[in-house]
Amino acid sequence: KKKPTFSAGHKMTPKDKEFRNRKEFNPYLRHSWLMLGKCQFNQGNFIEAASTFNYIIHMYSTQPEVYSVAKAWLARCYVALEWPYDAEDVLTKMRKDSVSIEGARERDNSQAAFLIQTGRYKEAIPLLEKSIKTTRGKLQRTRLKYLVGQLYNEIGDSKMAYKYLAKVVKSNPPYEMEFNARTMQAEVMPKSKFRQMIKKLQRMA
Repeated sequence: KKKPTFSAGHKMTPKDKEFRNRKEFNPYLRHSWLMLGKCQFNQGNFIEAASTFNYIIHMYSTQPEVYSVAKAWLARCYVALEWPYDAEDVLTKMRKDSVSIEGARERDNSQAAFLIQTGRYKEAIPLLEKSIKTTRGKLQRTRLKYLVGQLYNEIGDSKMAYKYLAKVVKSNPPYEMEFNARTMQAEVMPKSKFRQMIKKLQRMA
């Protein structure tokens, strides 16, 4: 946390001033804090995760590339805790903030989670489709495609549901995900392909 010093006569630029106003200066710590919060979330410790993300927001208040990601994850914690009003408040305030590319992606995912929780499936789909294009990691993109397929099924669009579930199967996902995707495909597919799908499911079983 020791503030950096500049040589005598150095003219402070806005970037220098922003850097000096930070609360800590180790470039690796922010990644560690974000990873800690995500681990707590994935373990189901949503209160602890929310506390960690709140700390990150306070500690990195001058760095949009950090606090925007933390805010998006904080909103997701509130969704998981079934506190929709708190989640909506964080997401609404994020519209006024500077947001990094990663922060925008995480915000869209959290906004989609909030919309799903409140039963607004149709509004969530475009956000997830946008997120698929920017998400790194094949498995995570496949999970998002599976979720979009489920949402199209929920709103009664069988054609689009089948299309996205087919994308899941083609991406060679883990066995359990493929089996579930094919099972759901059987629910929404044209009757002419039904026997063929049943045979595939029997082979997988």
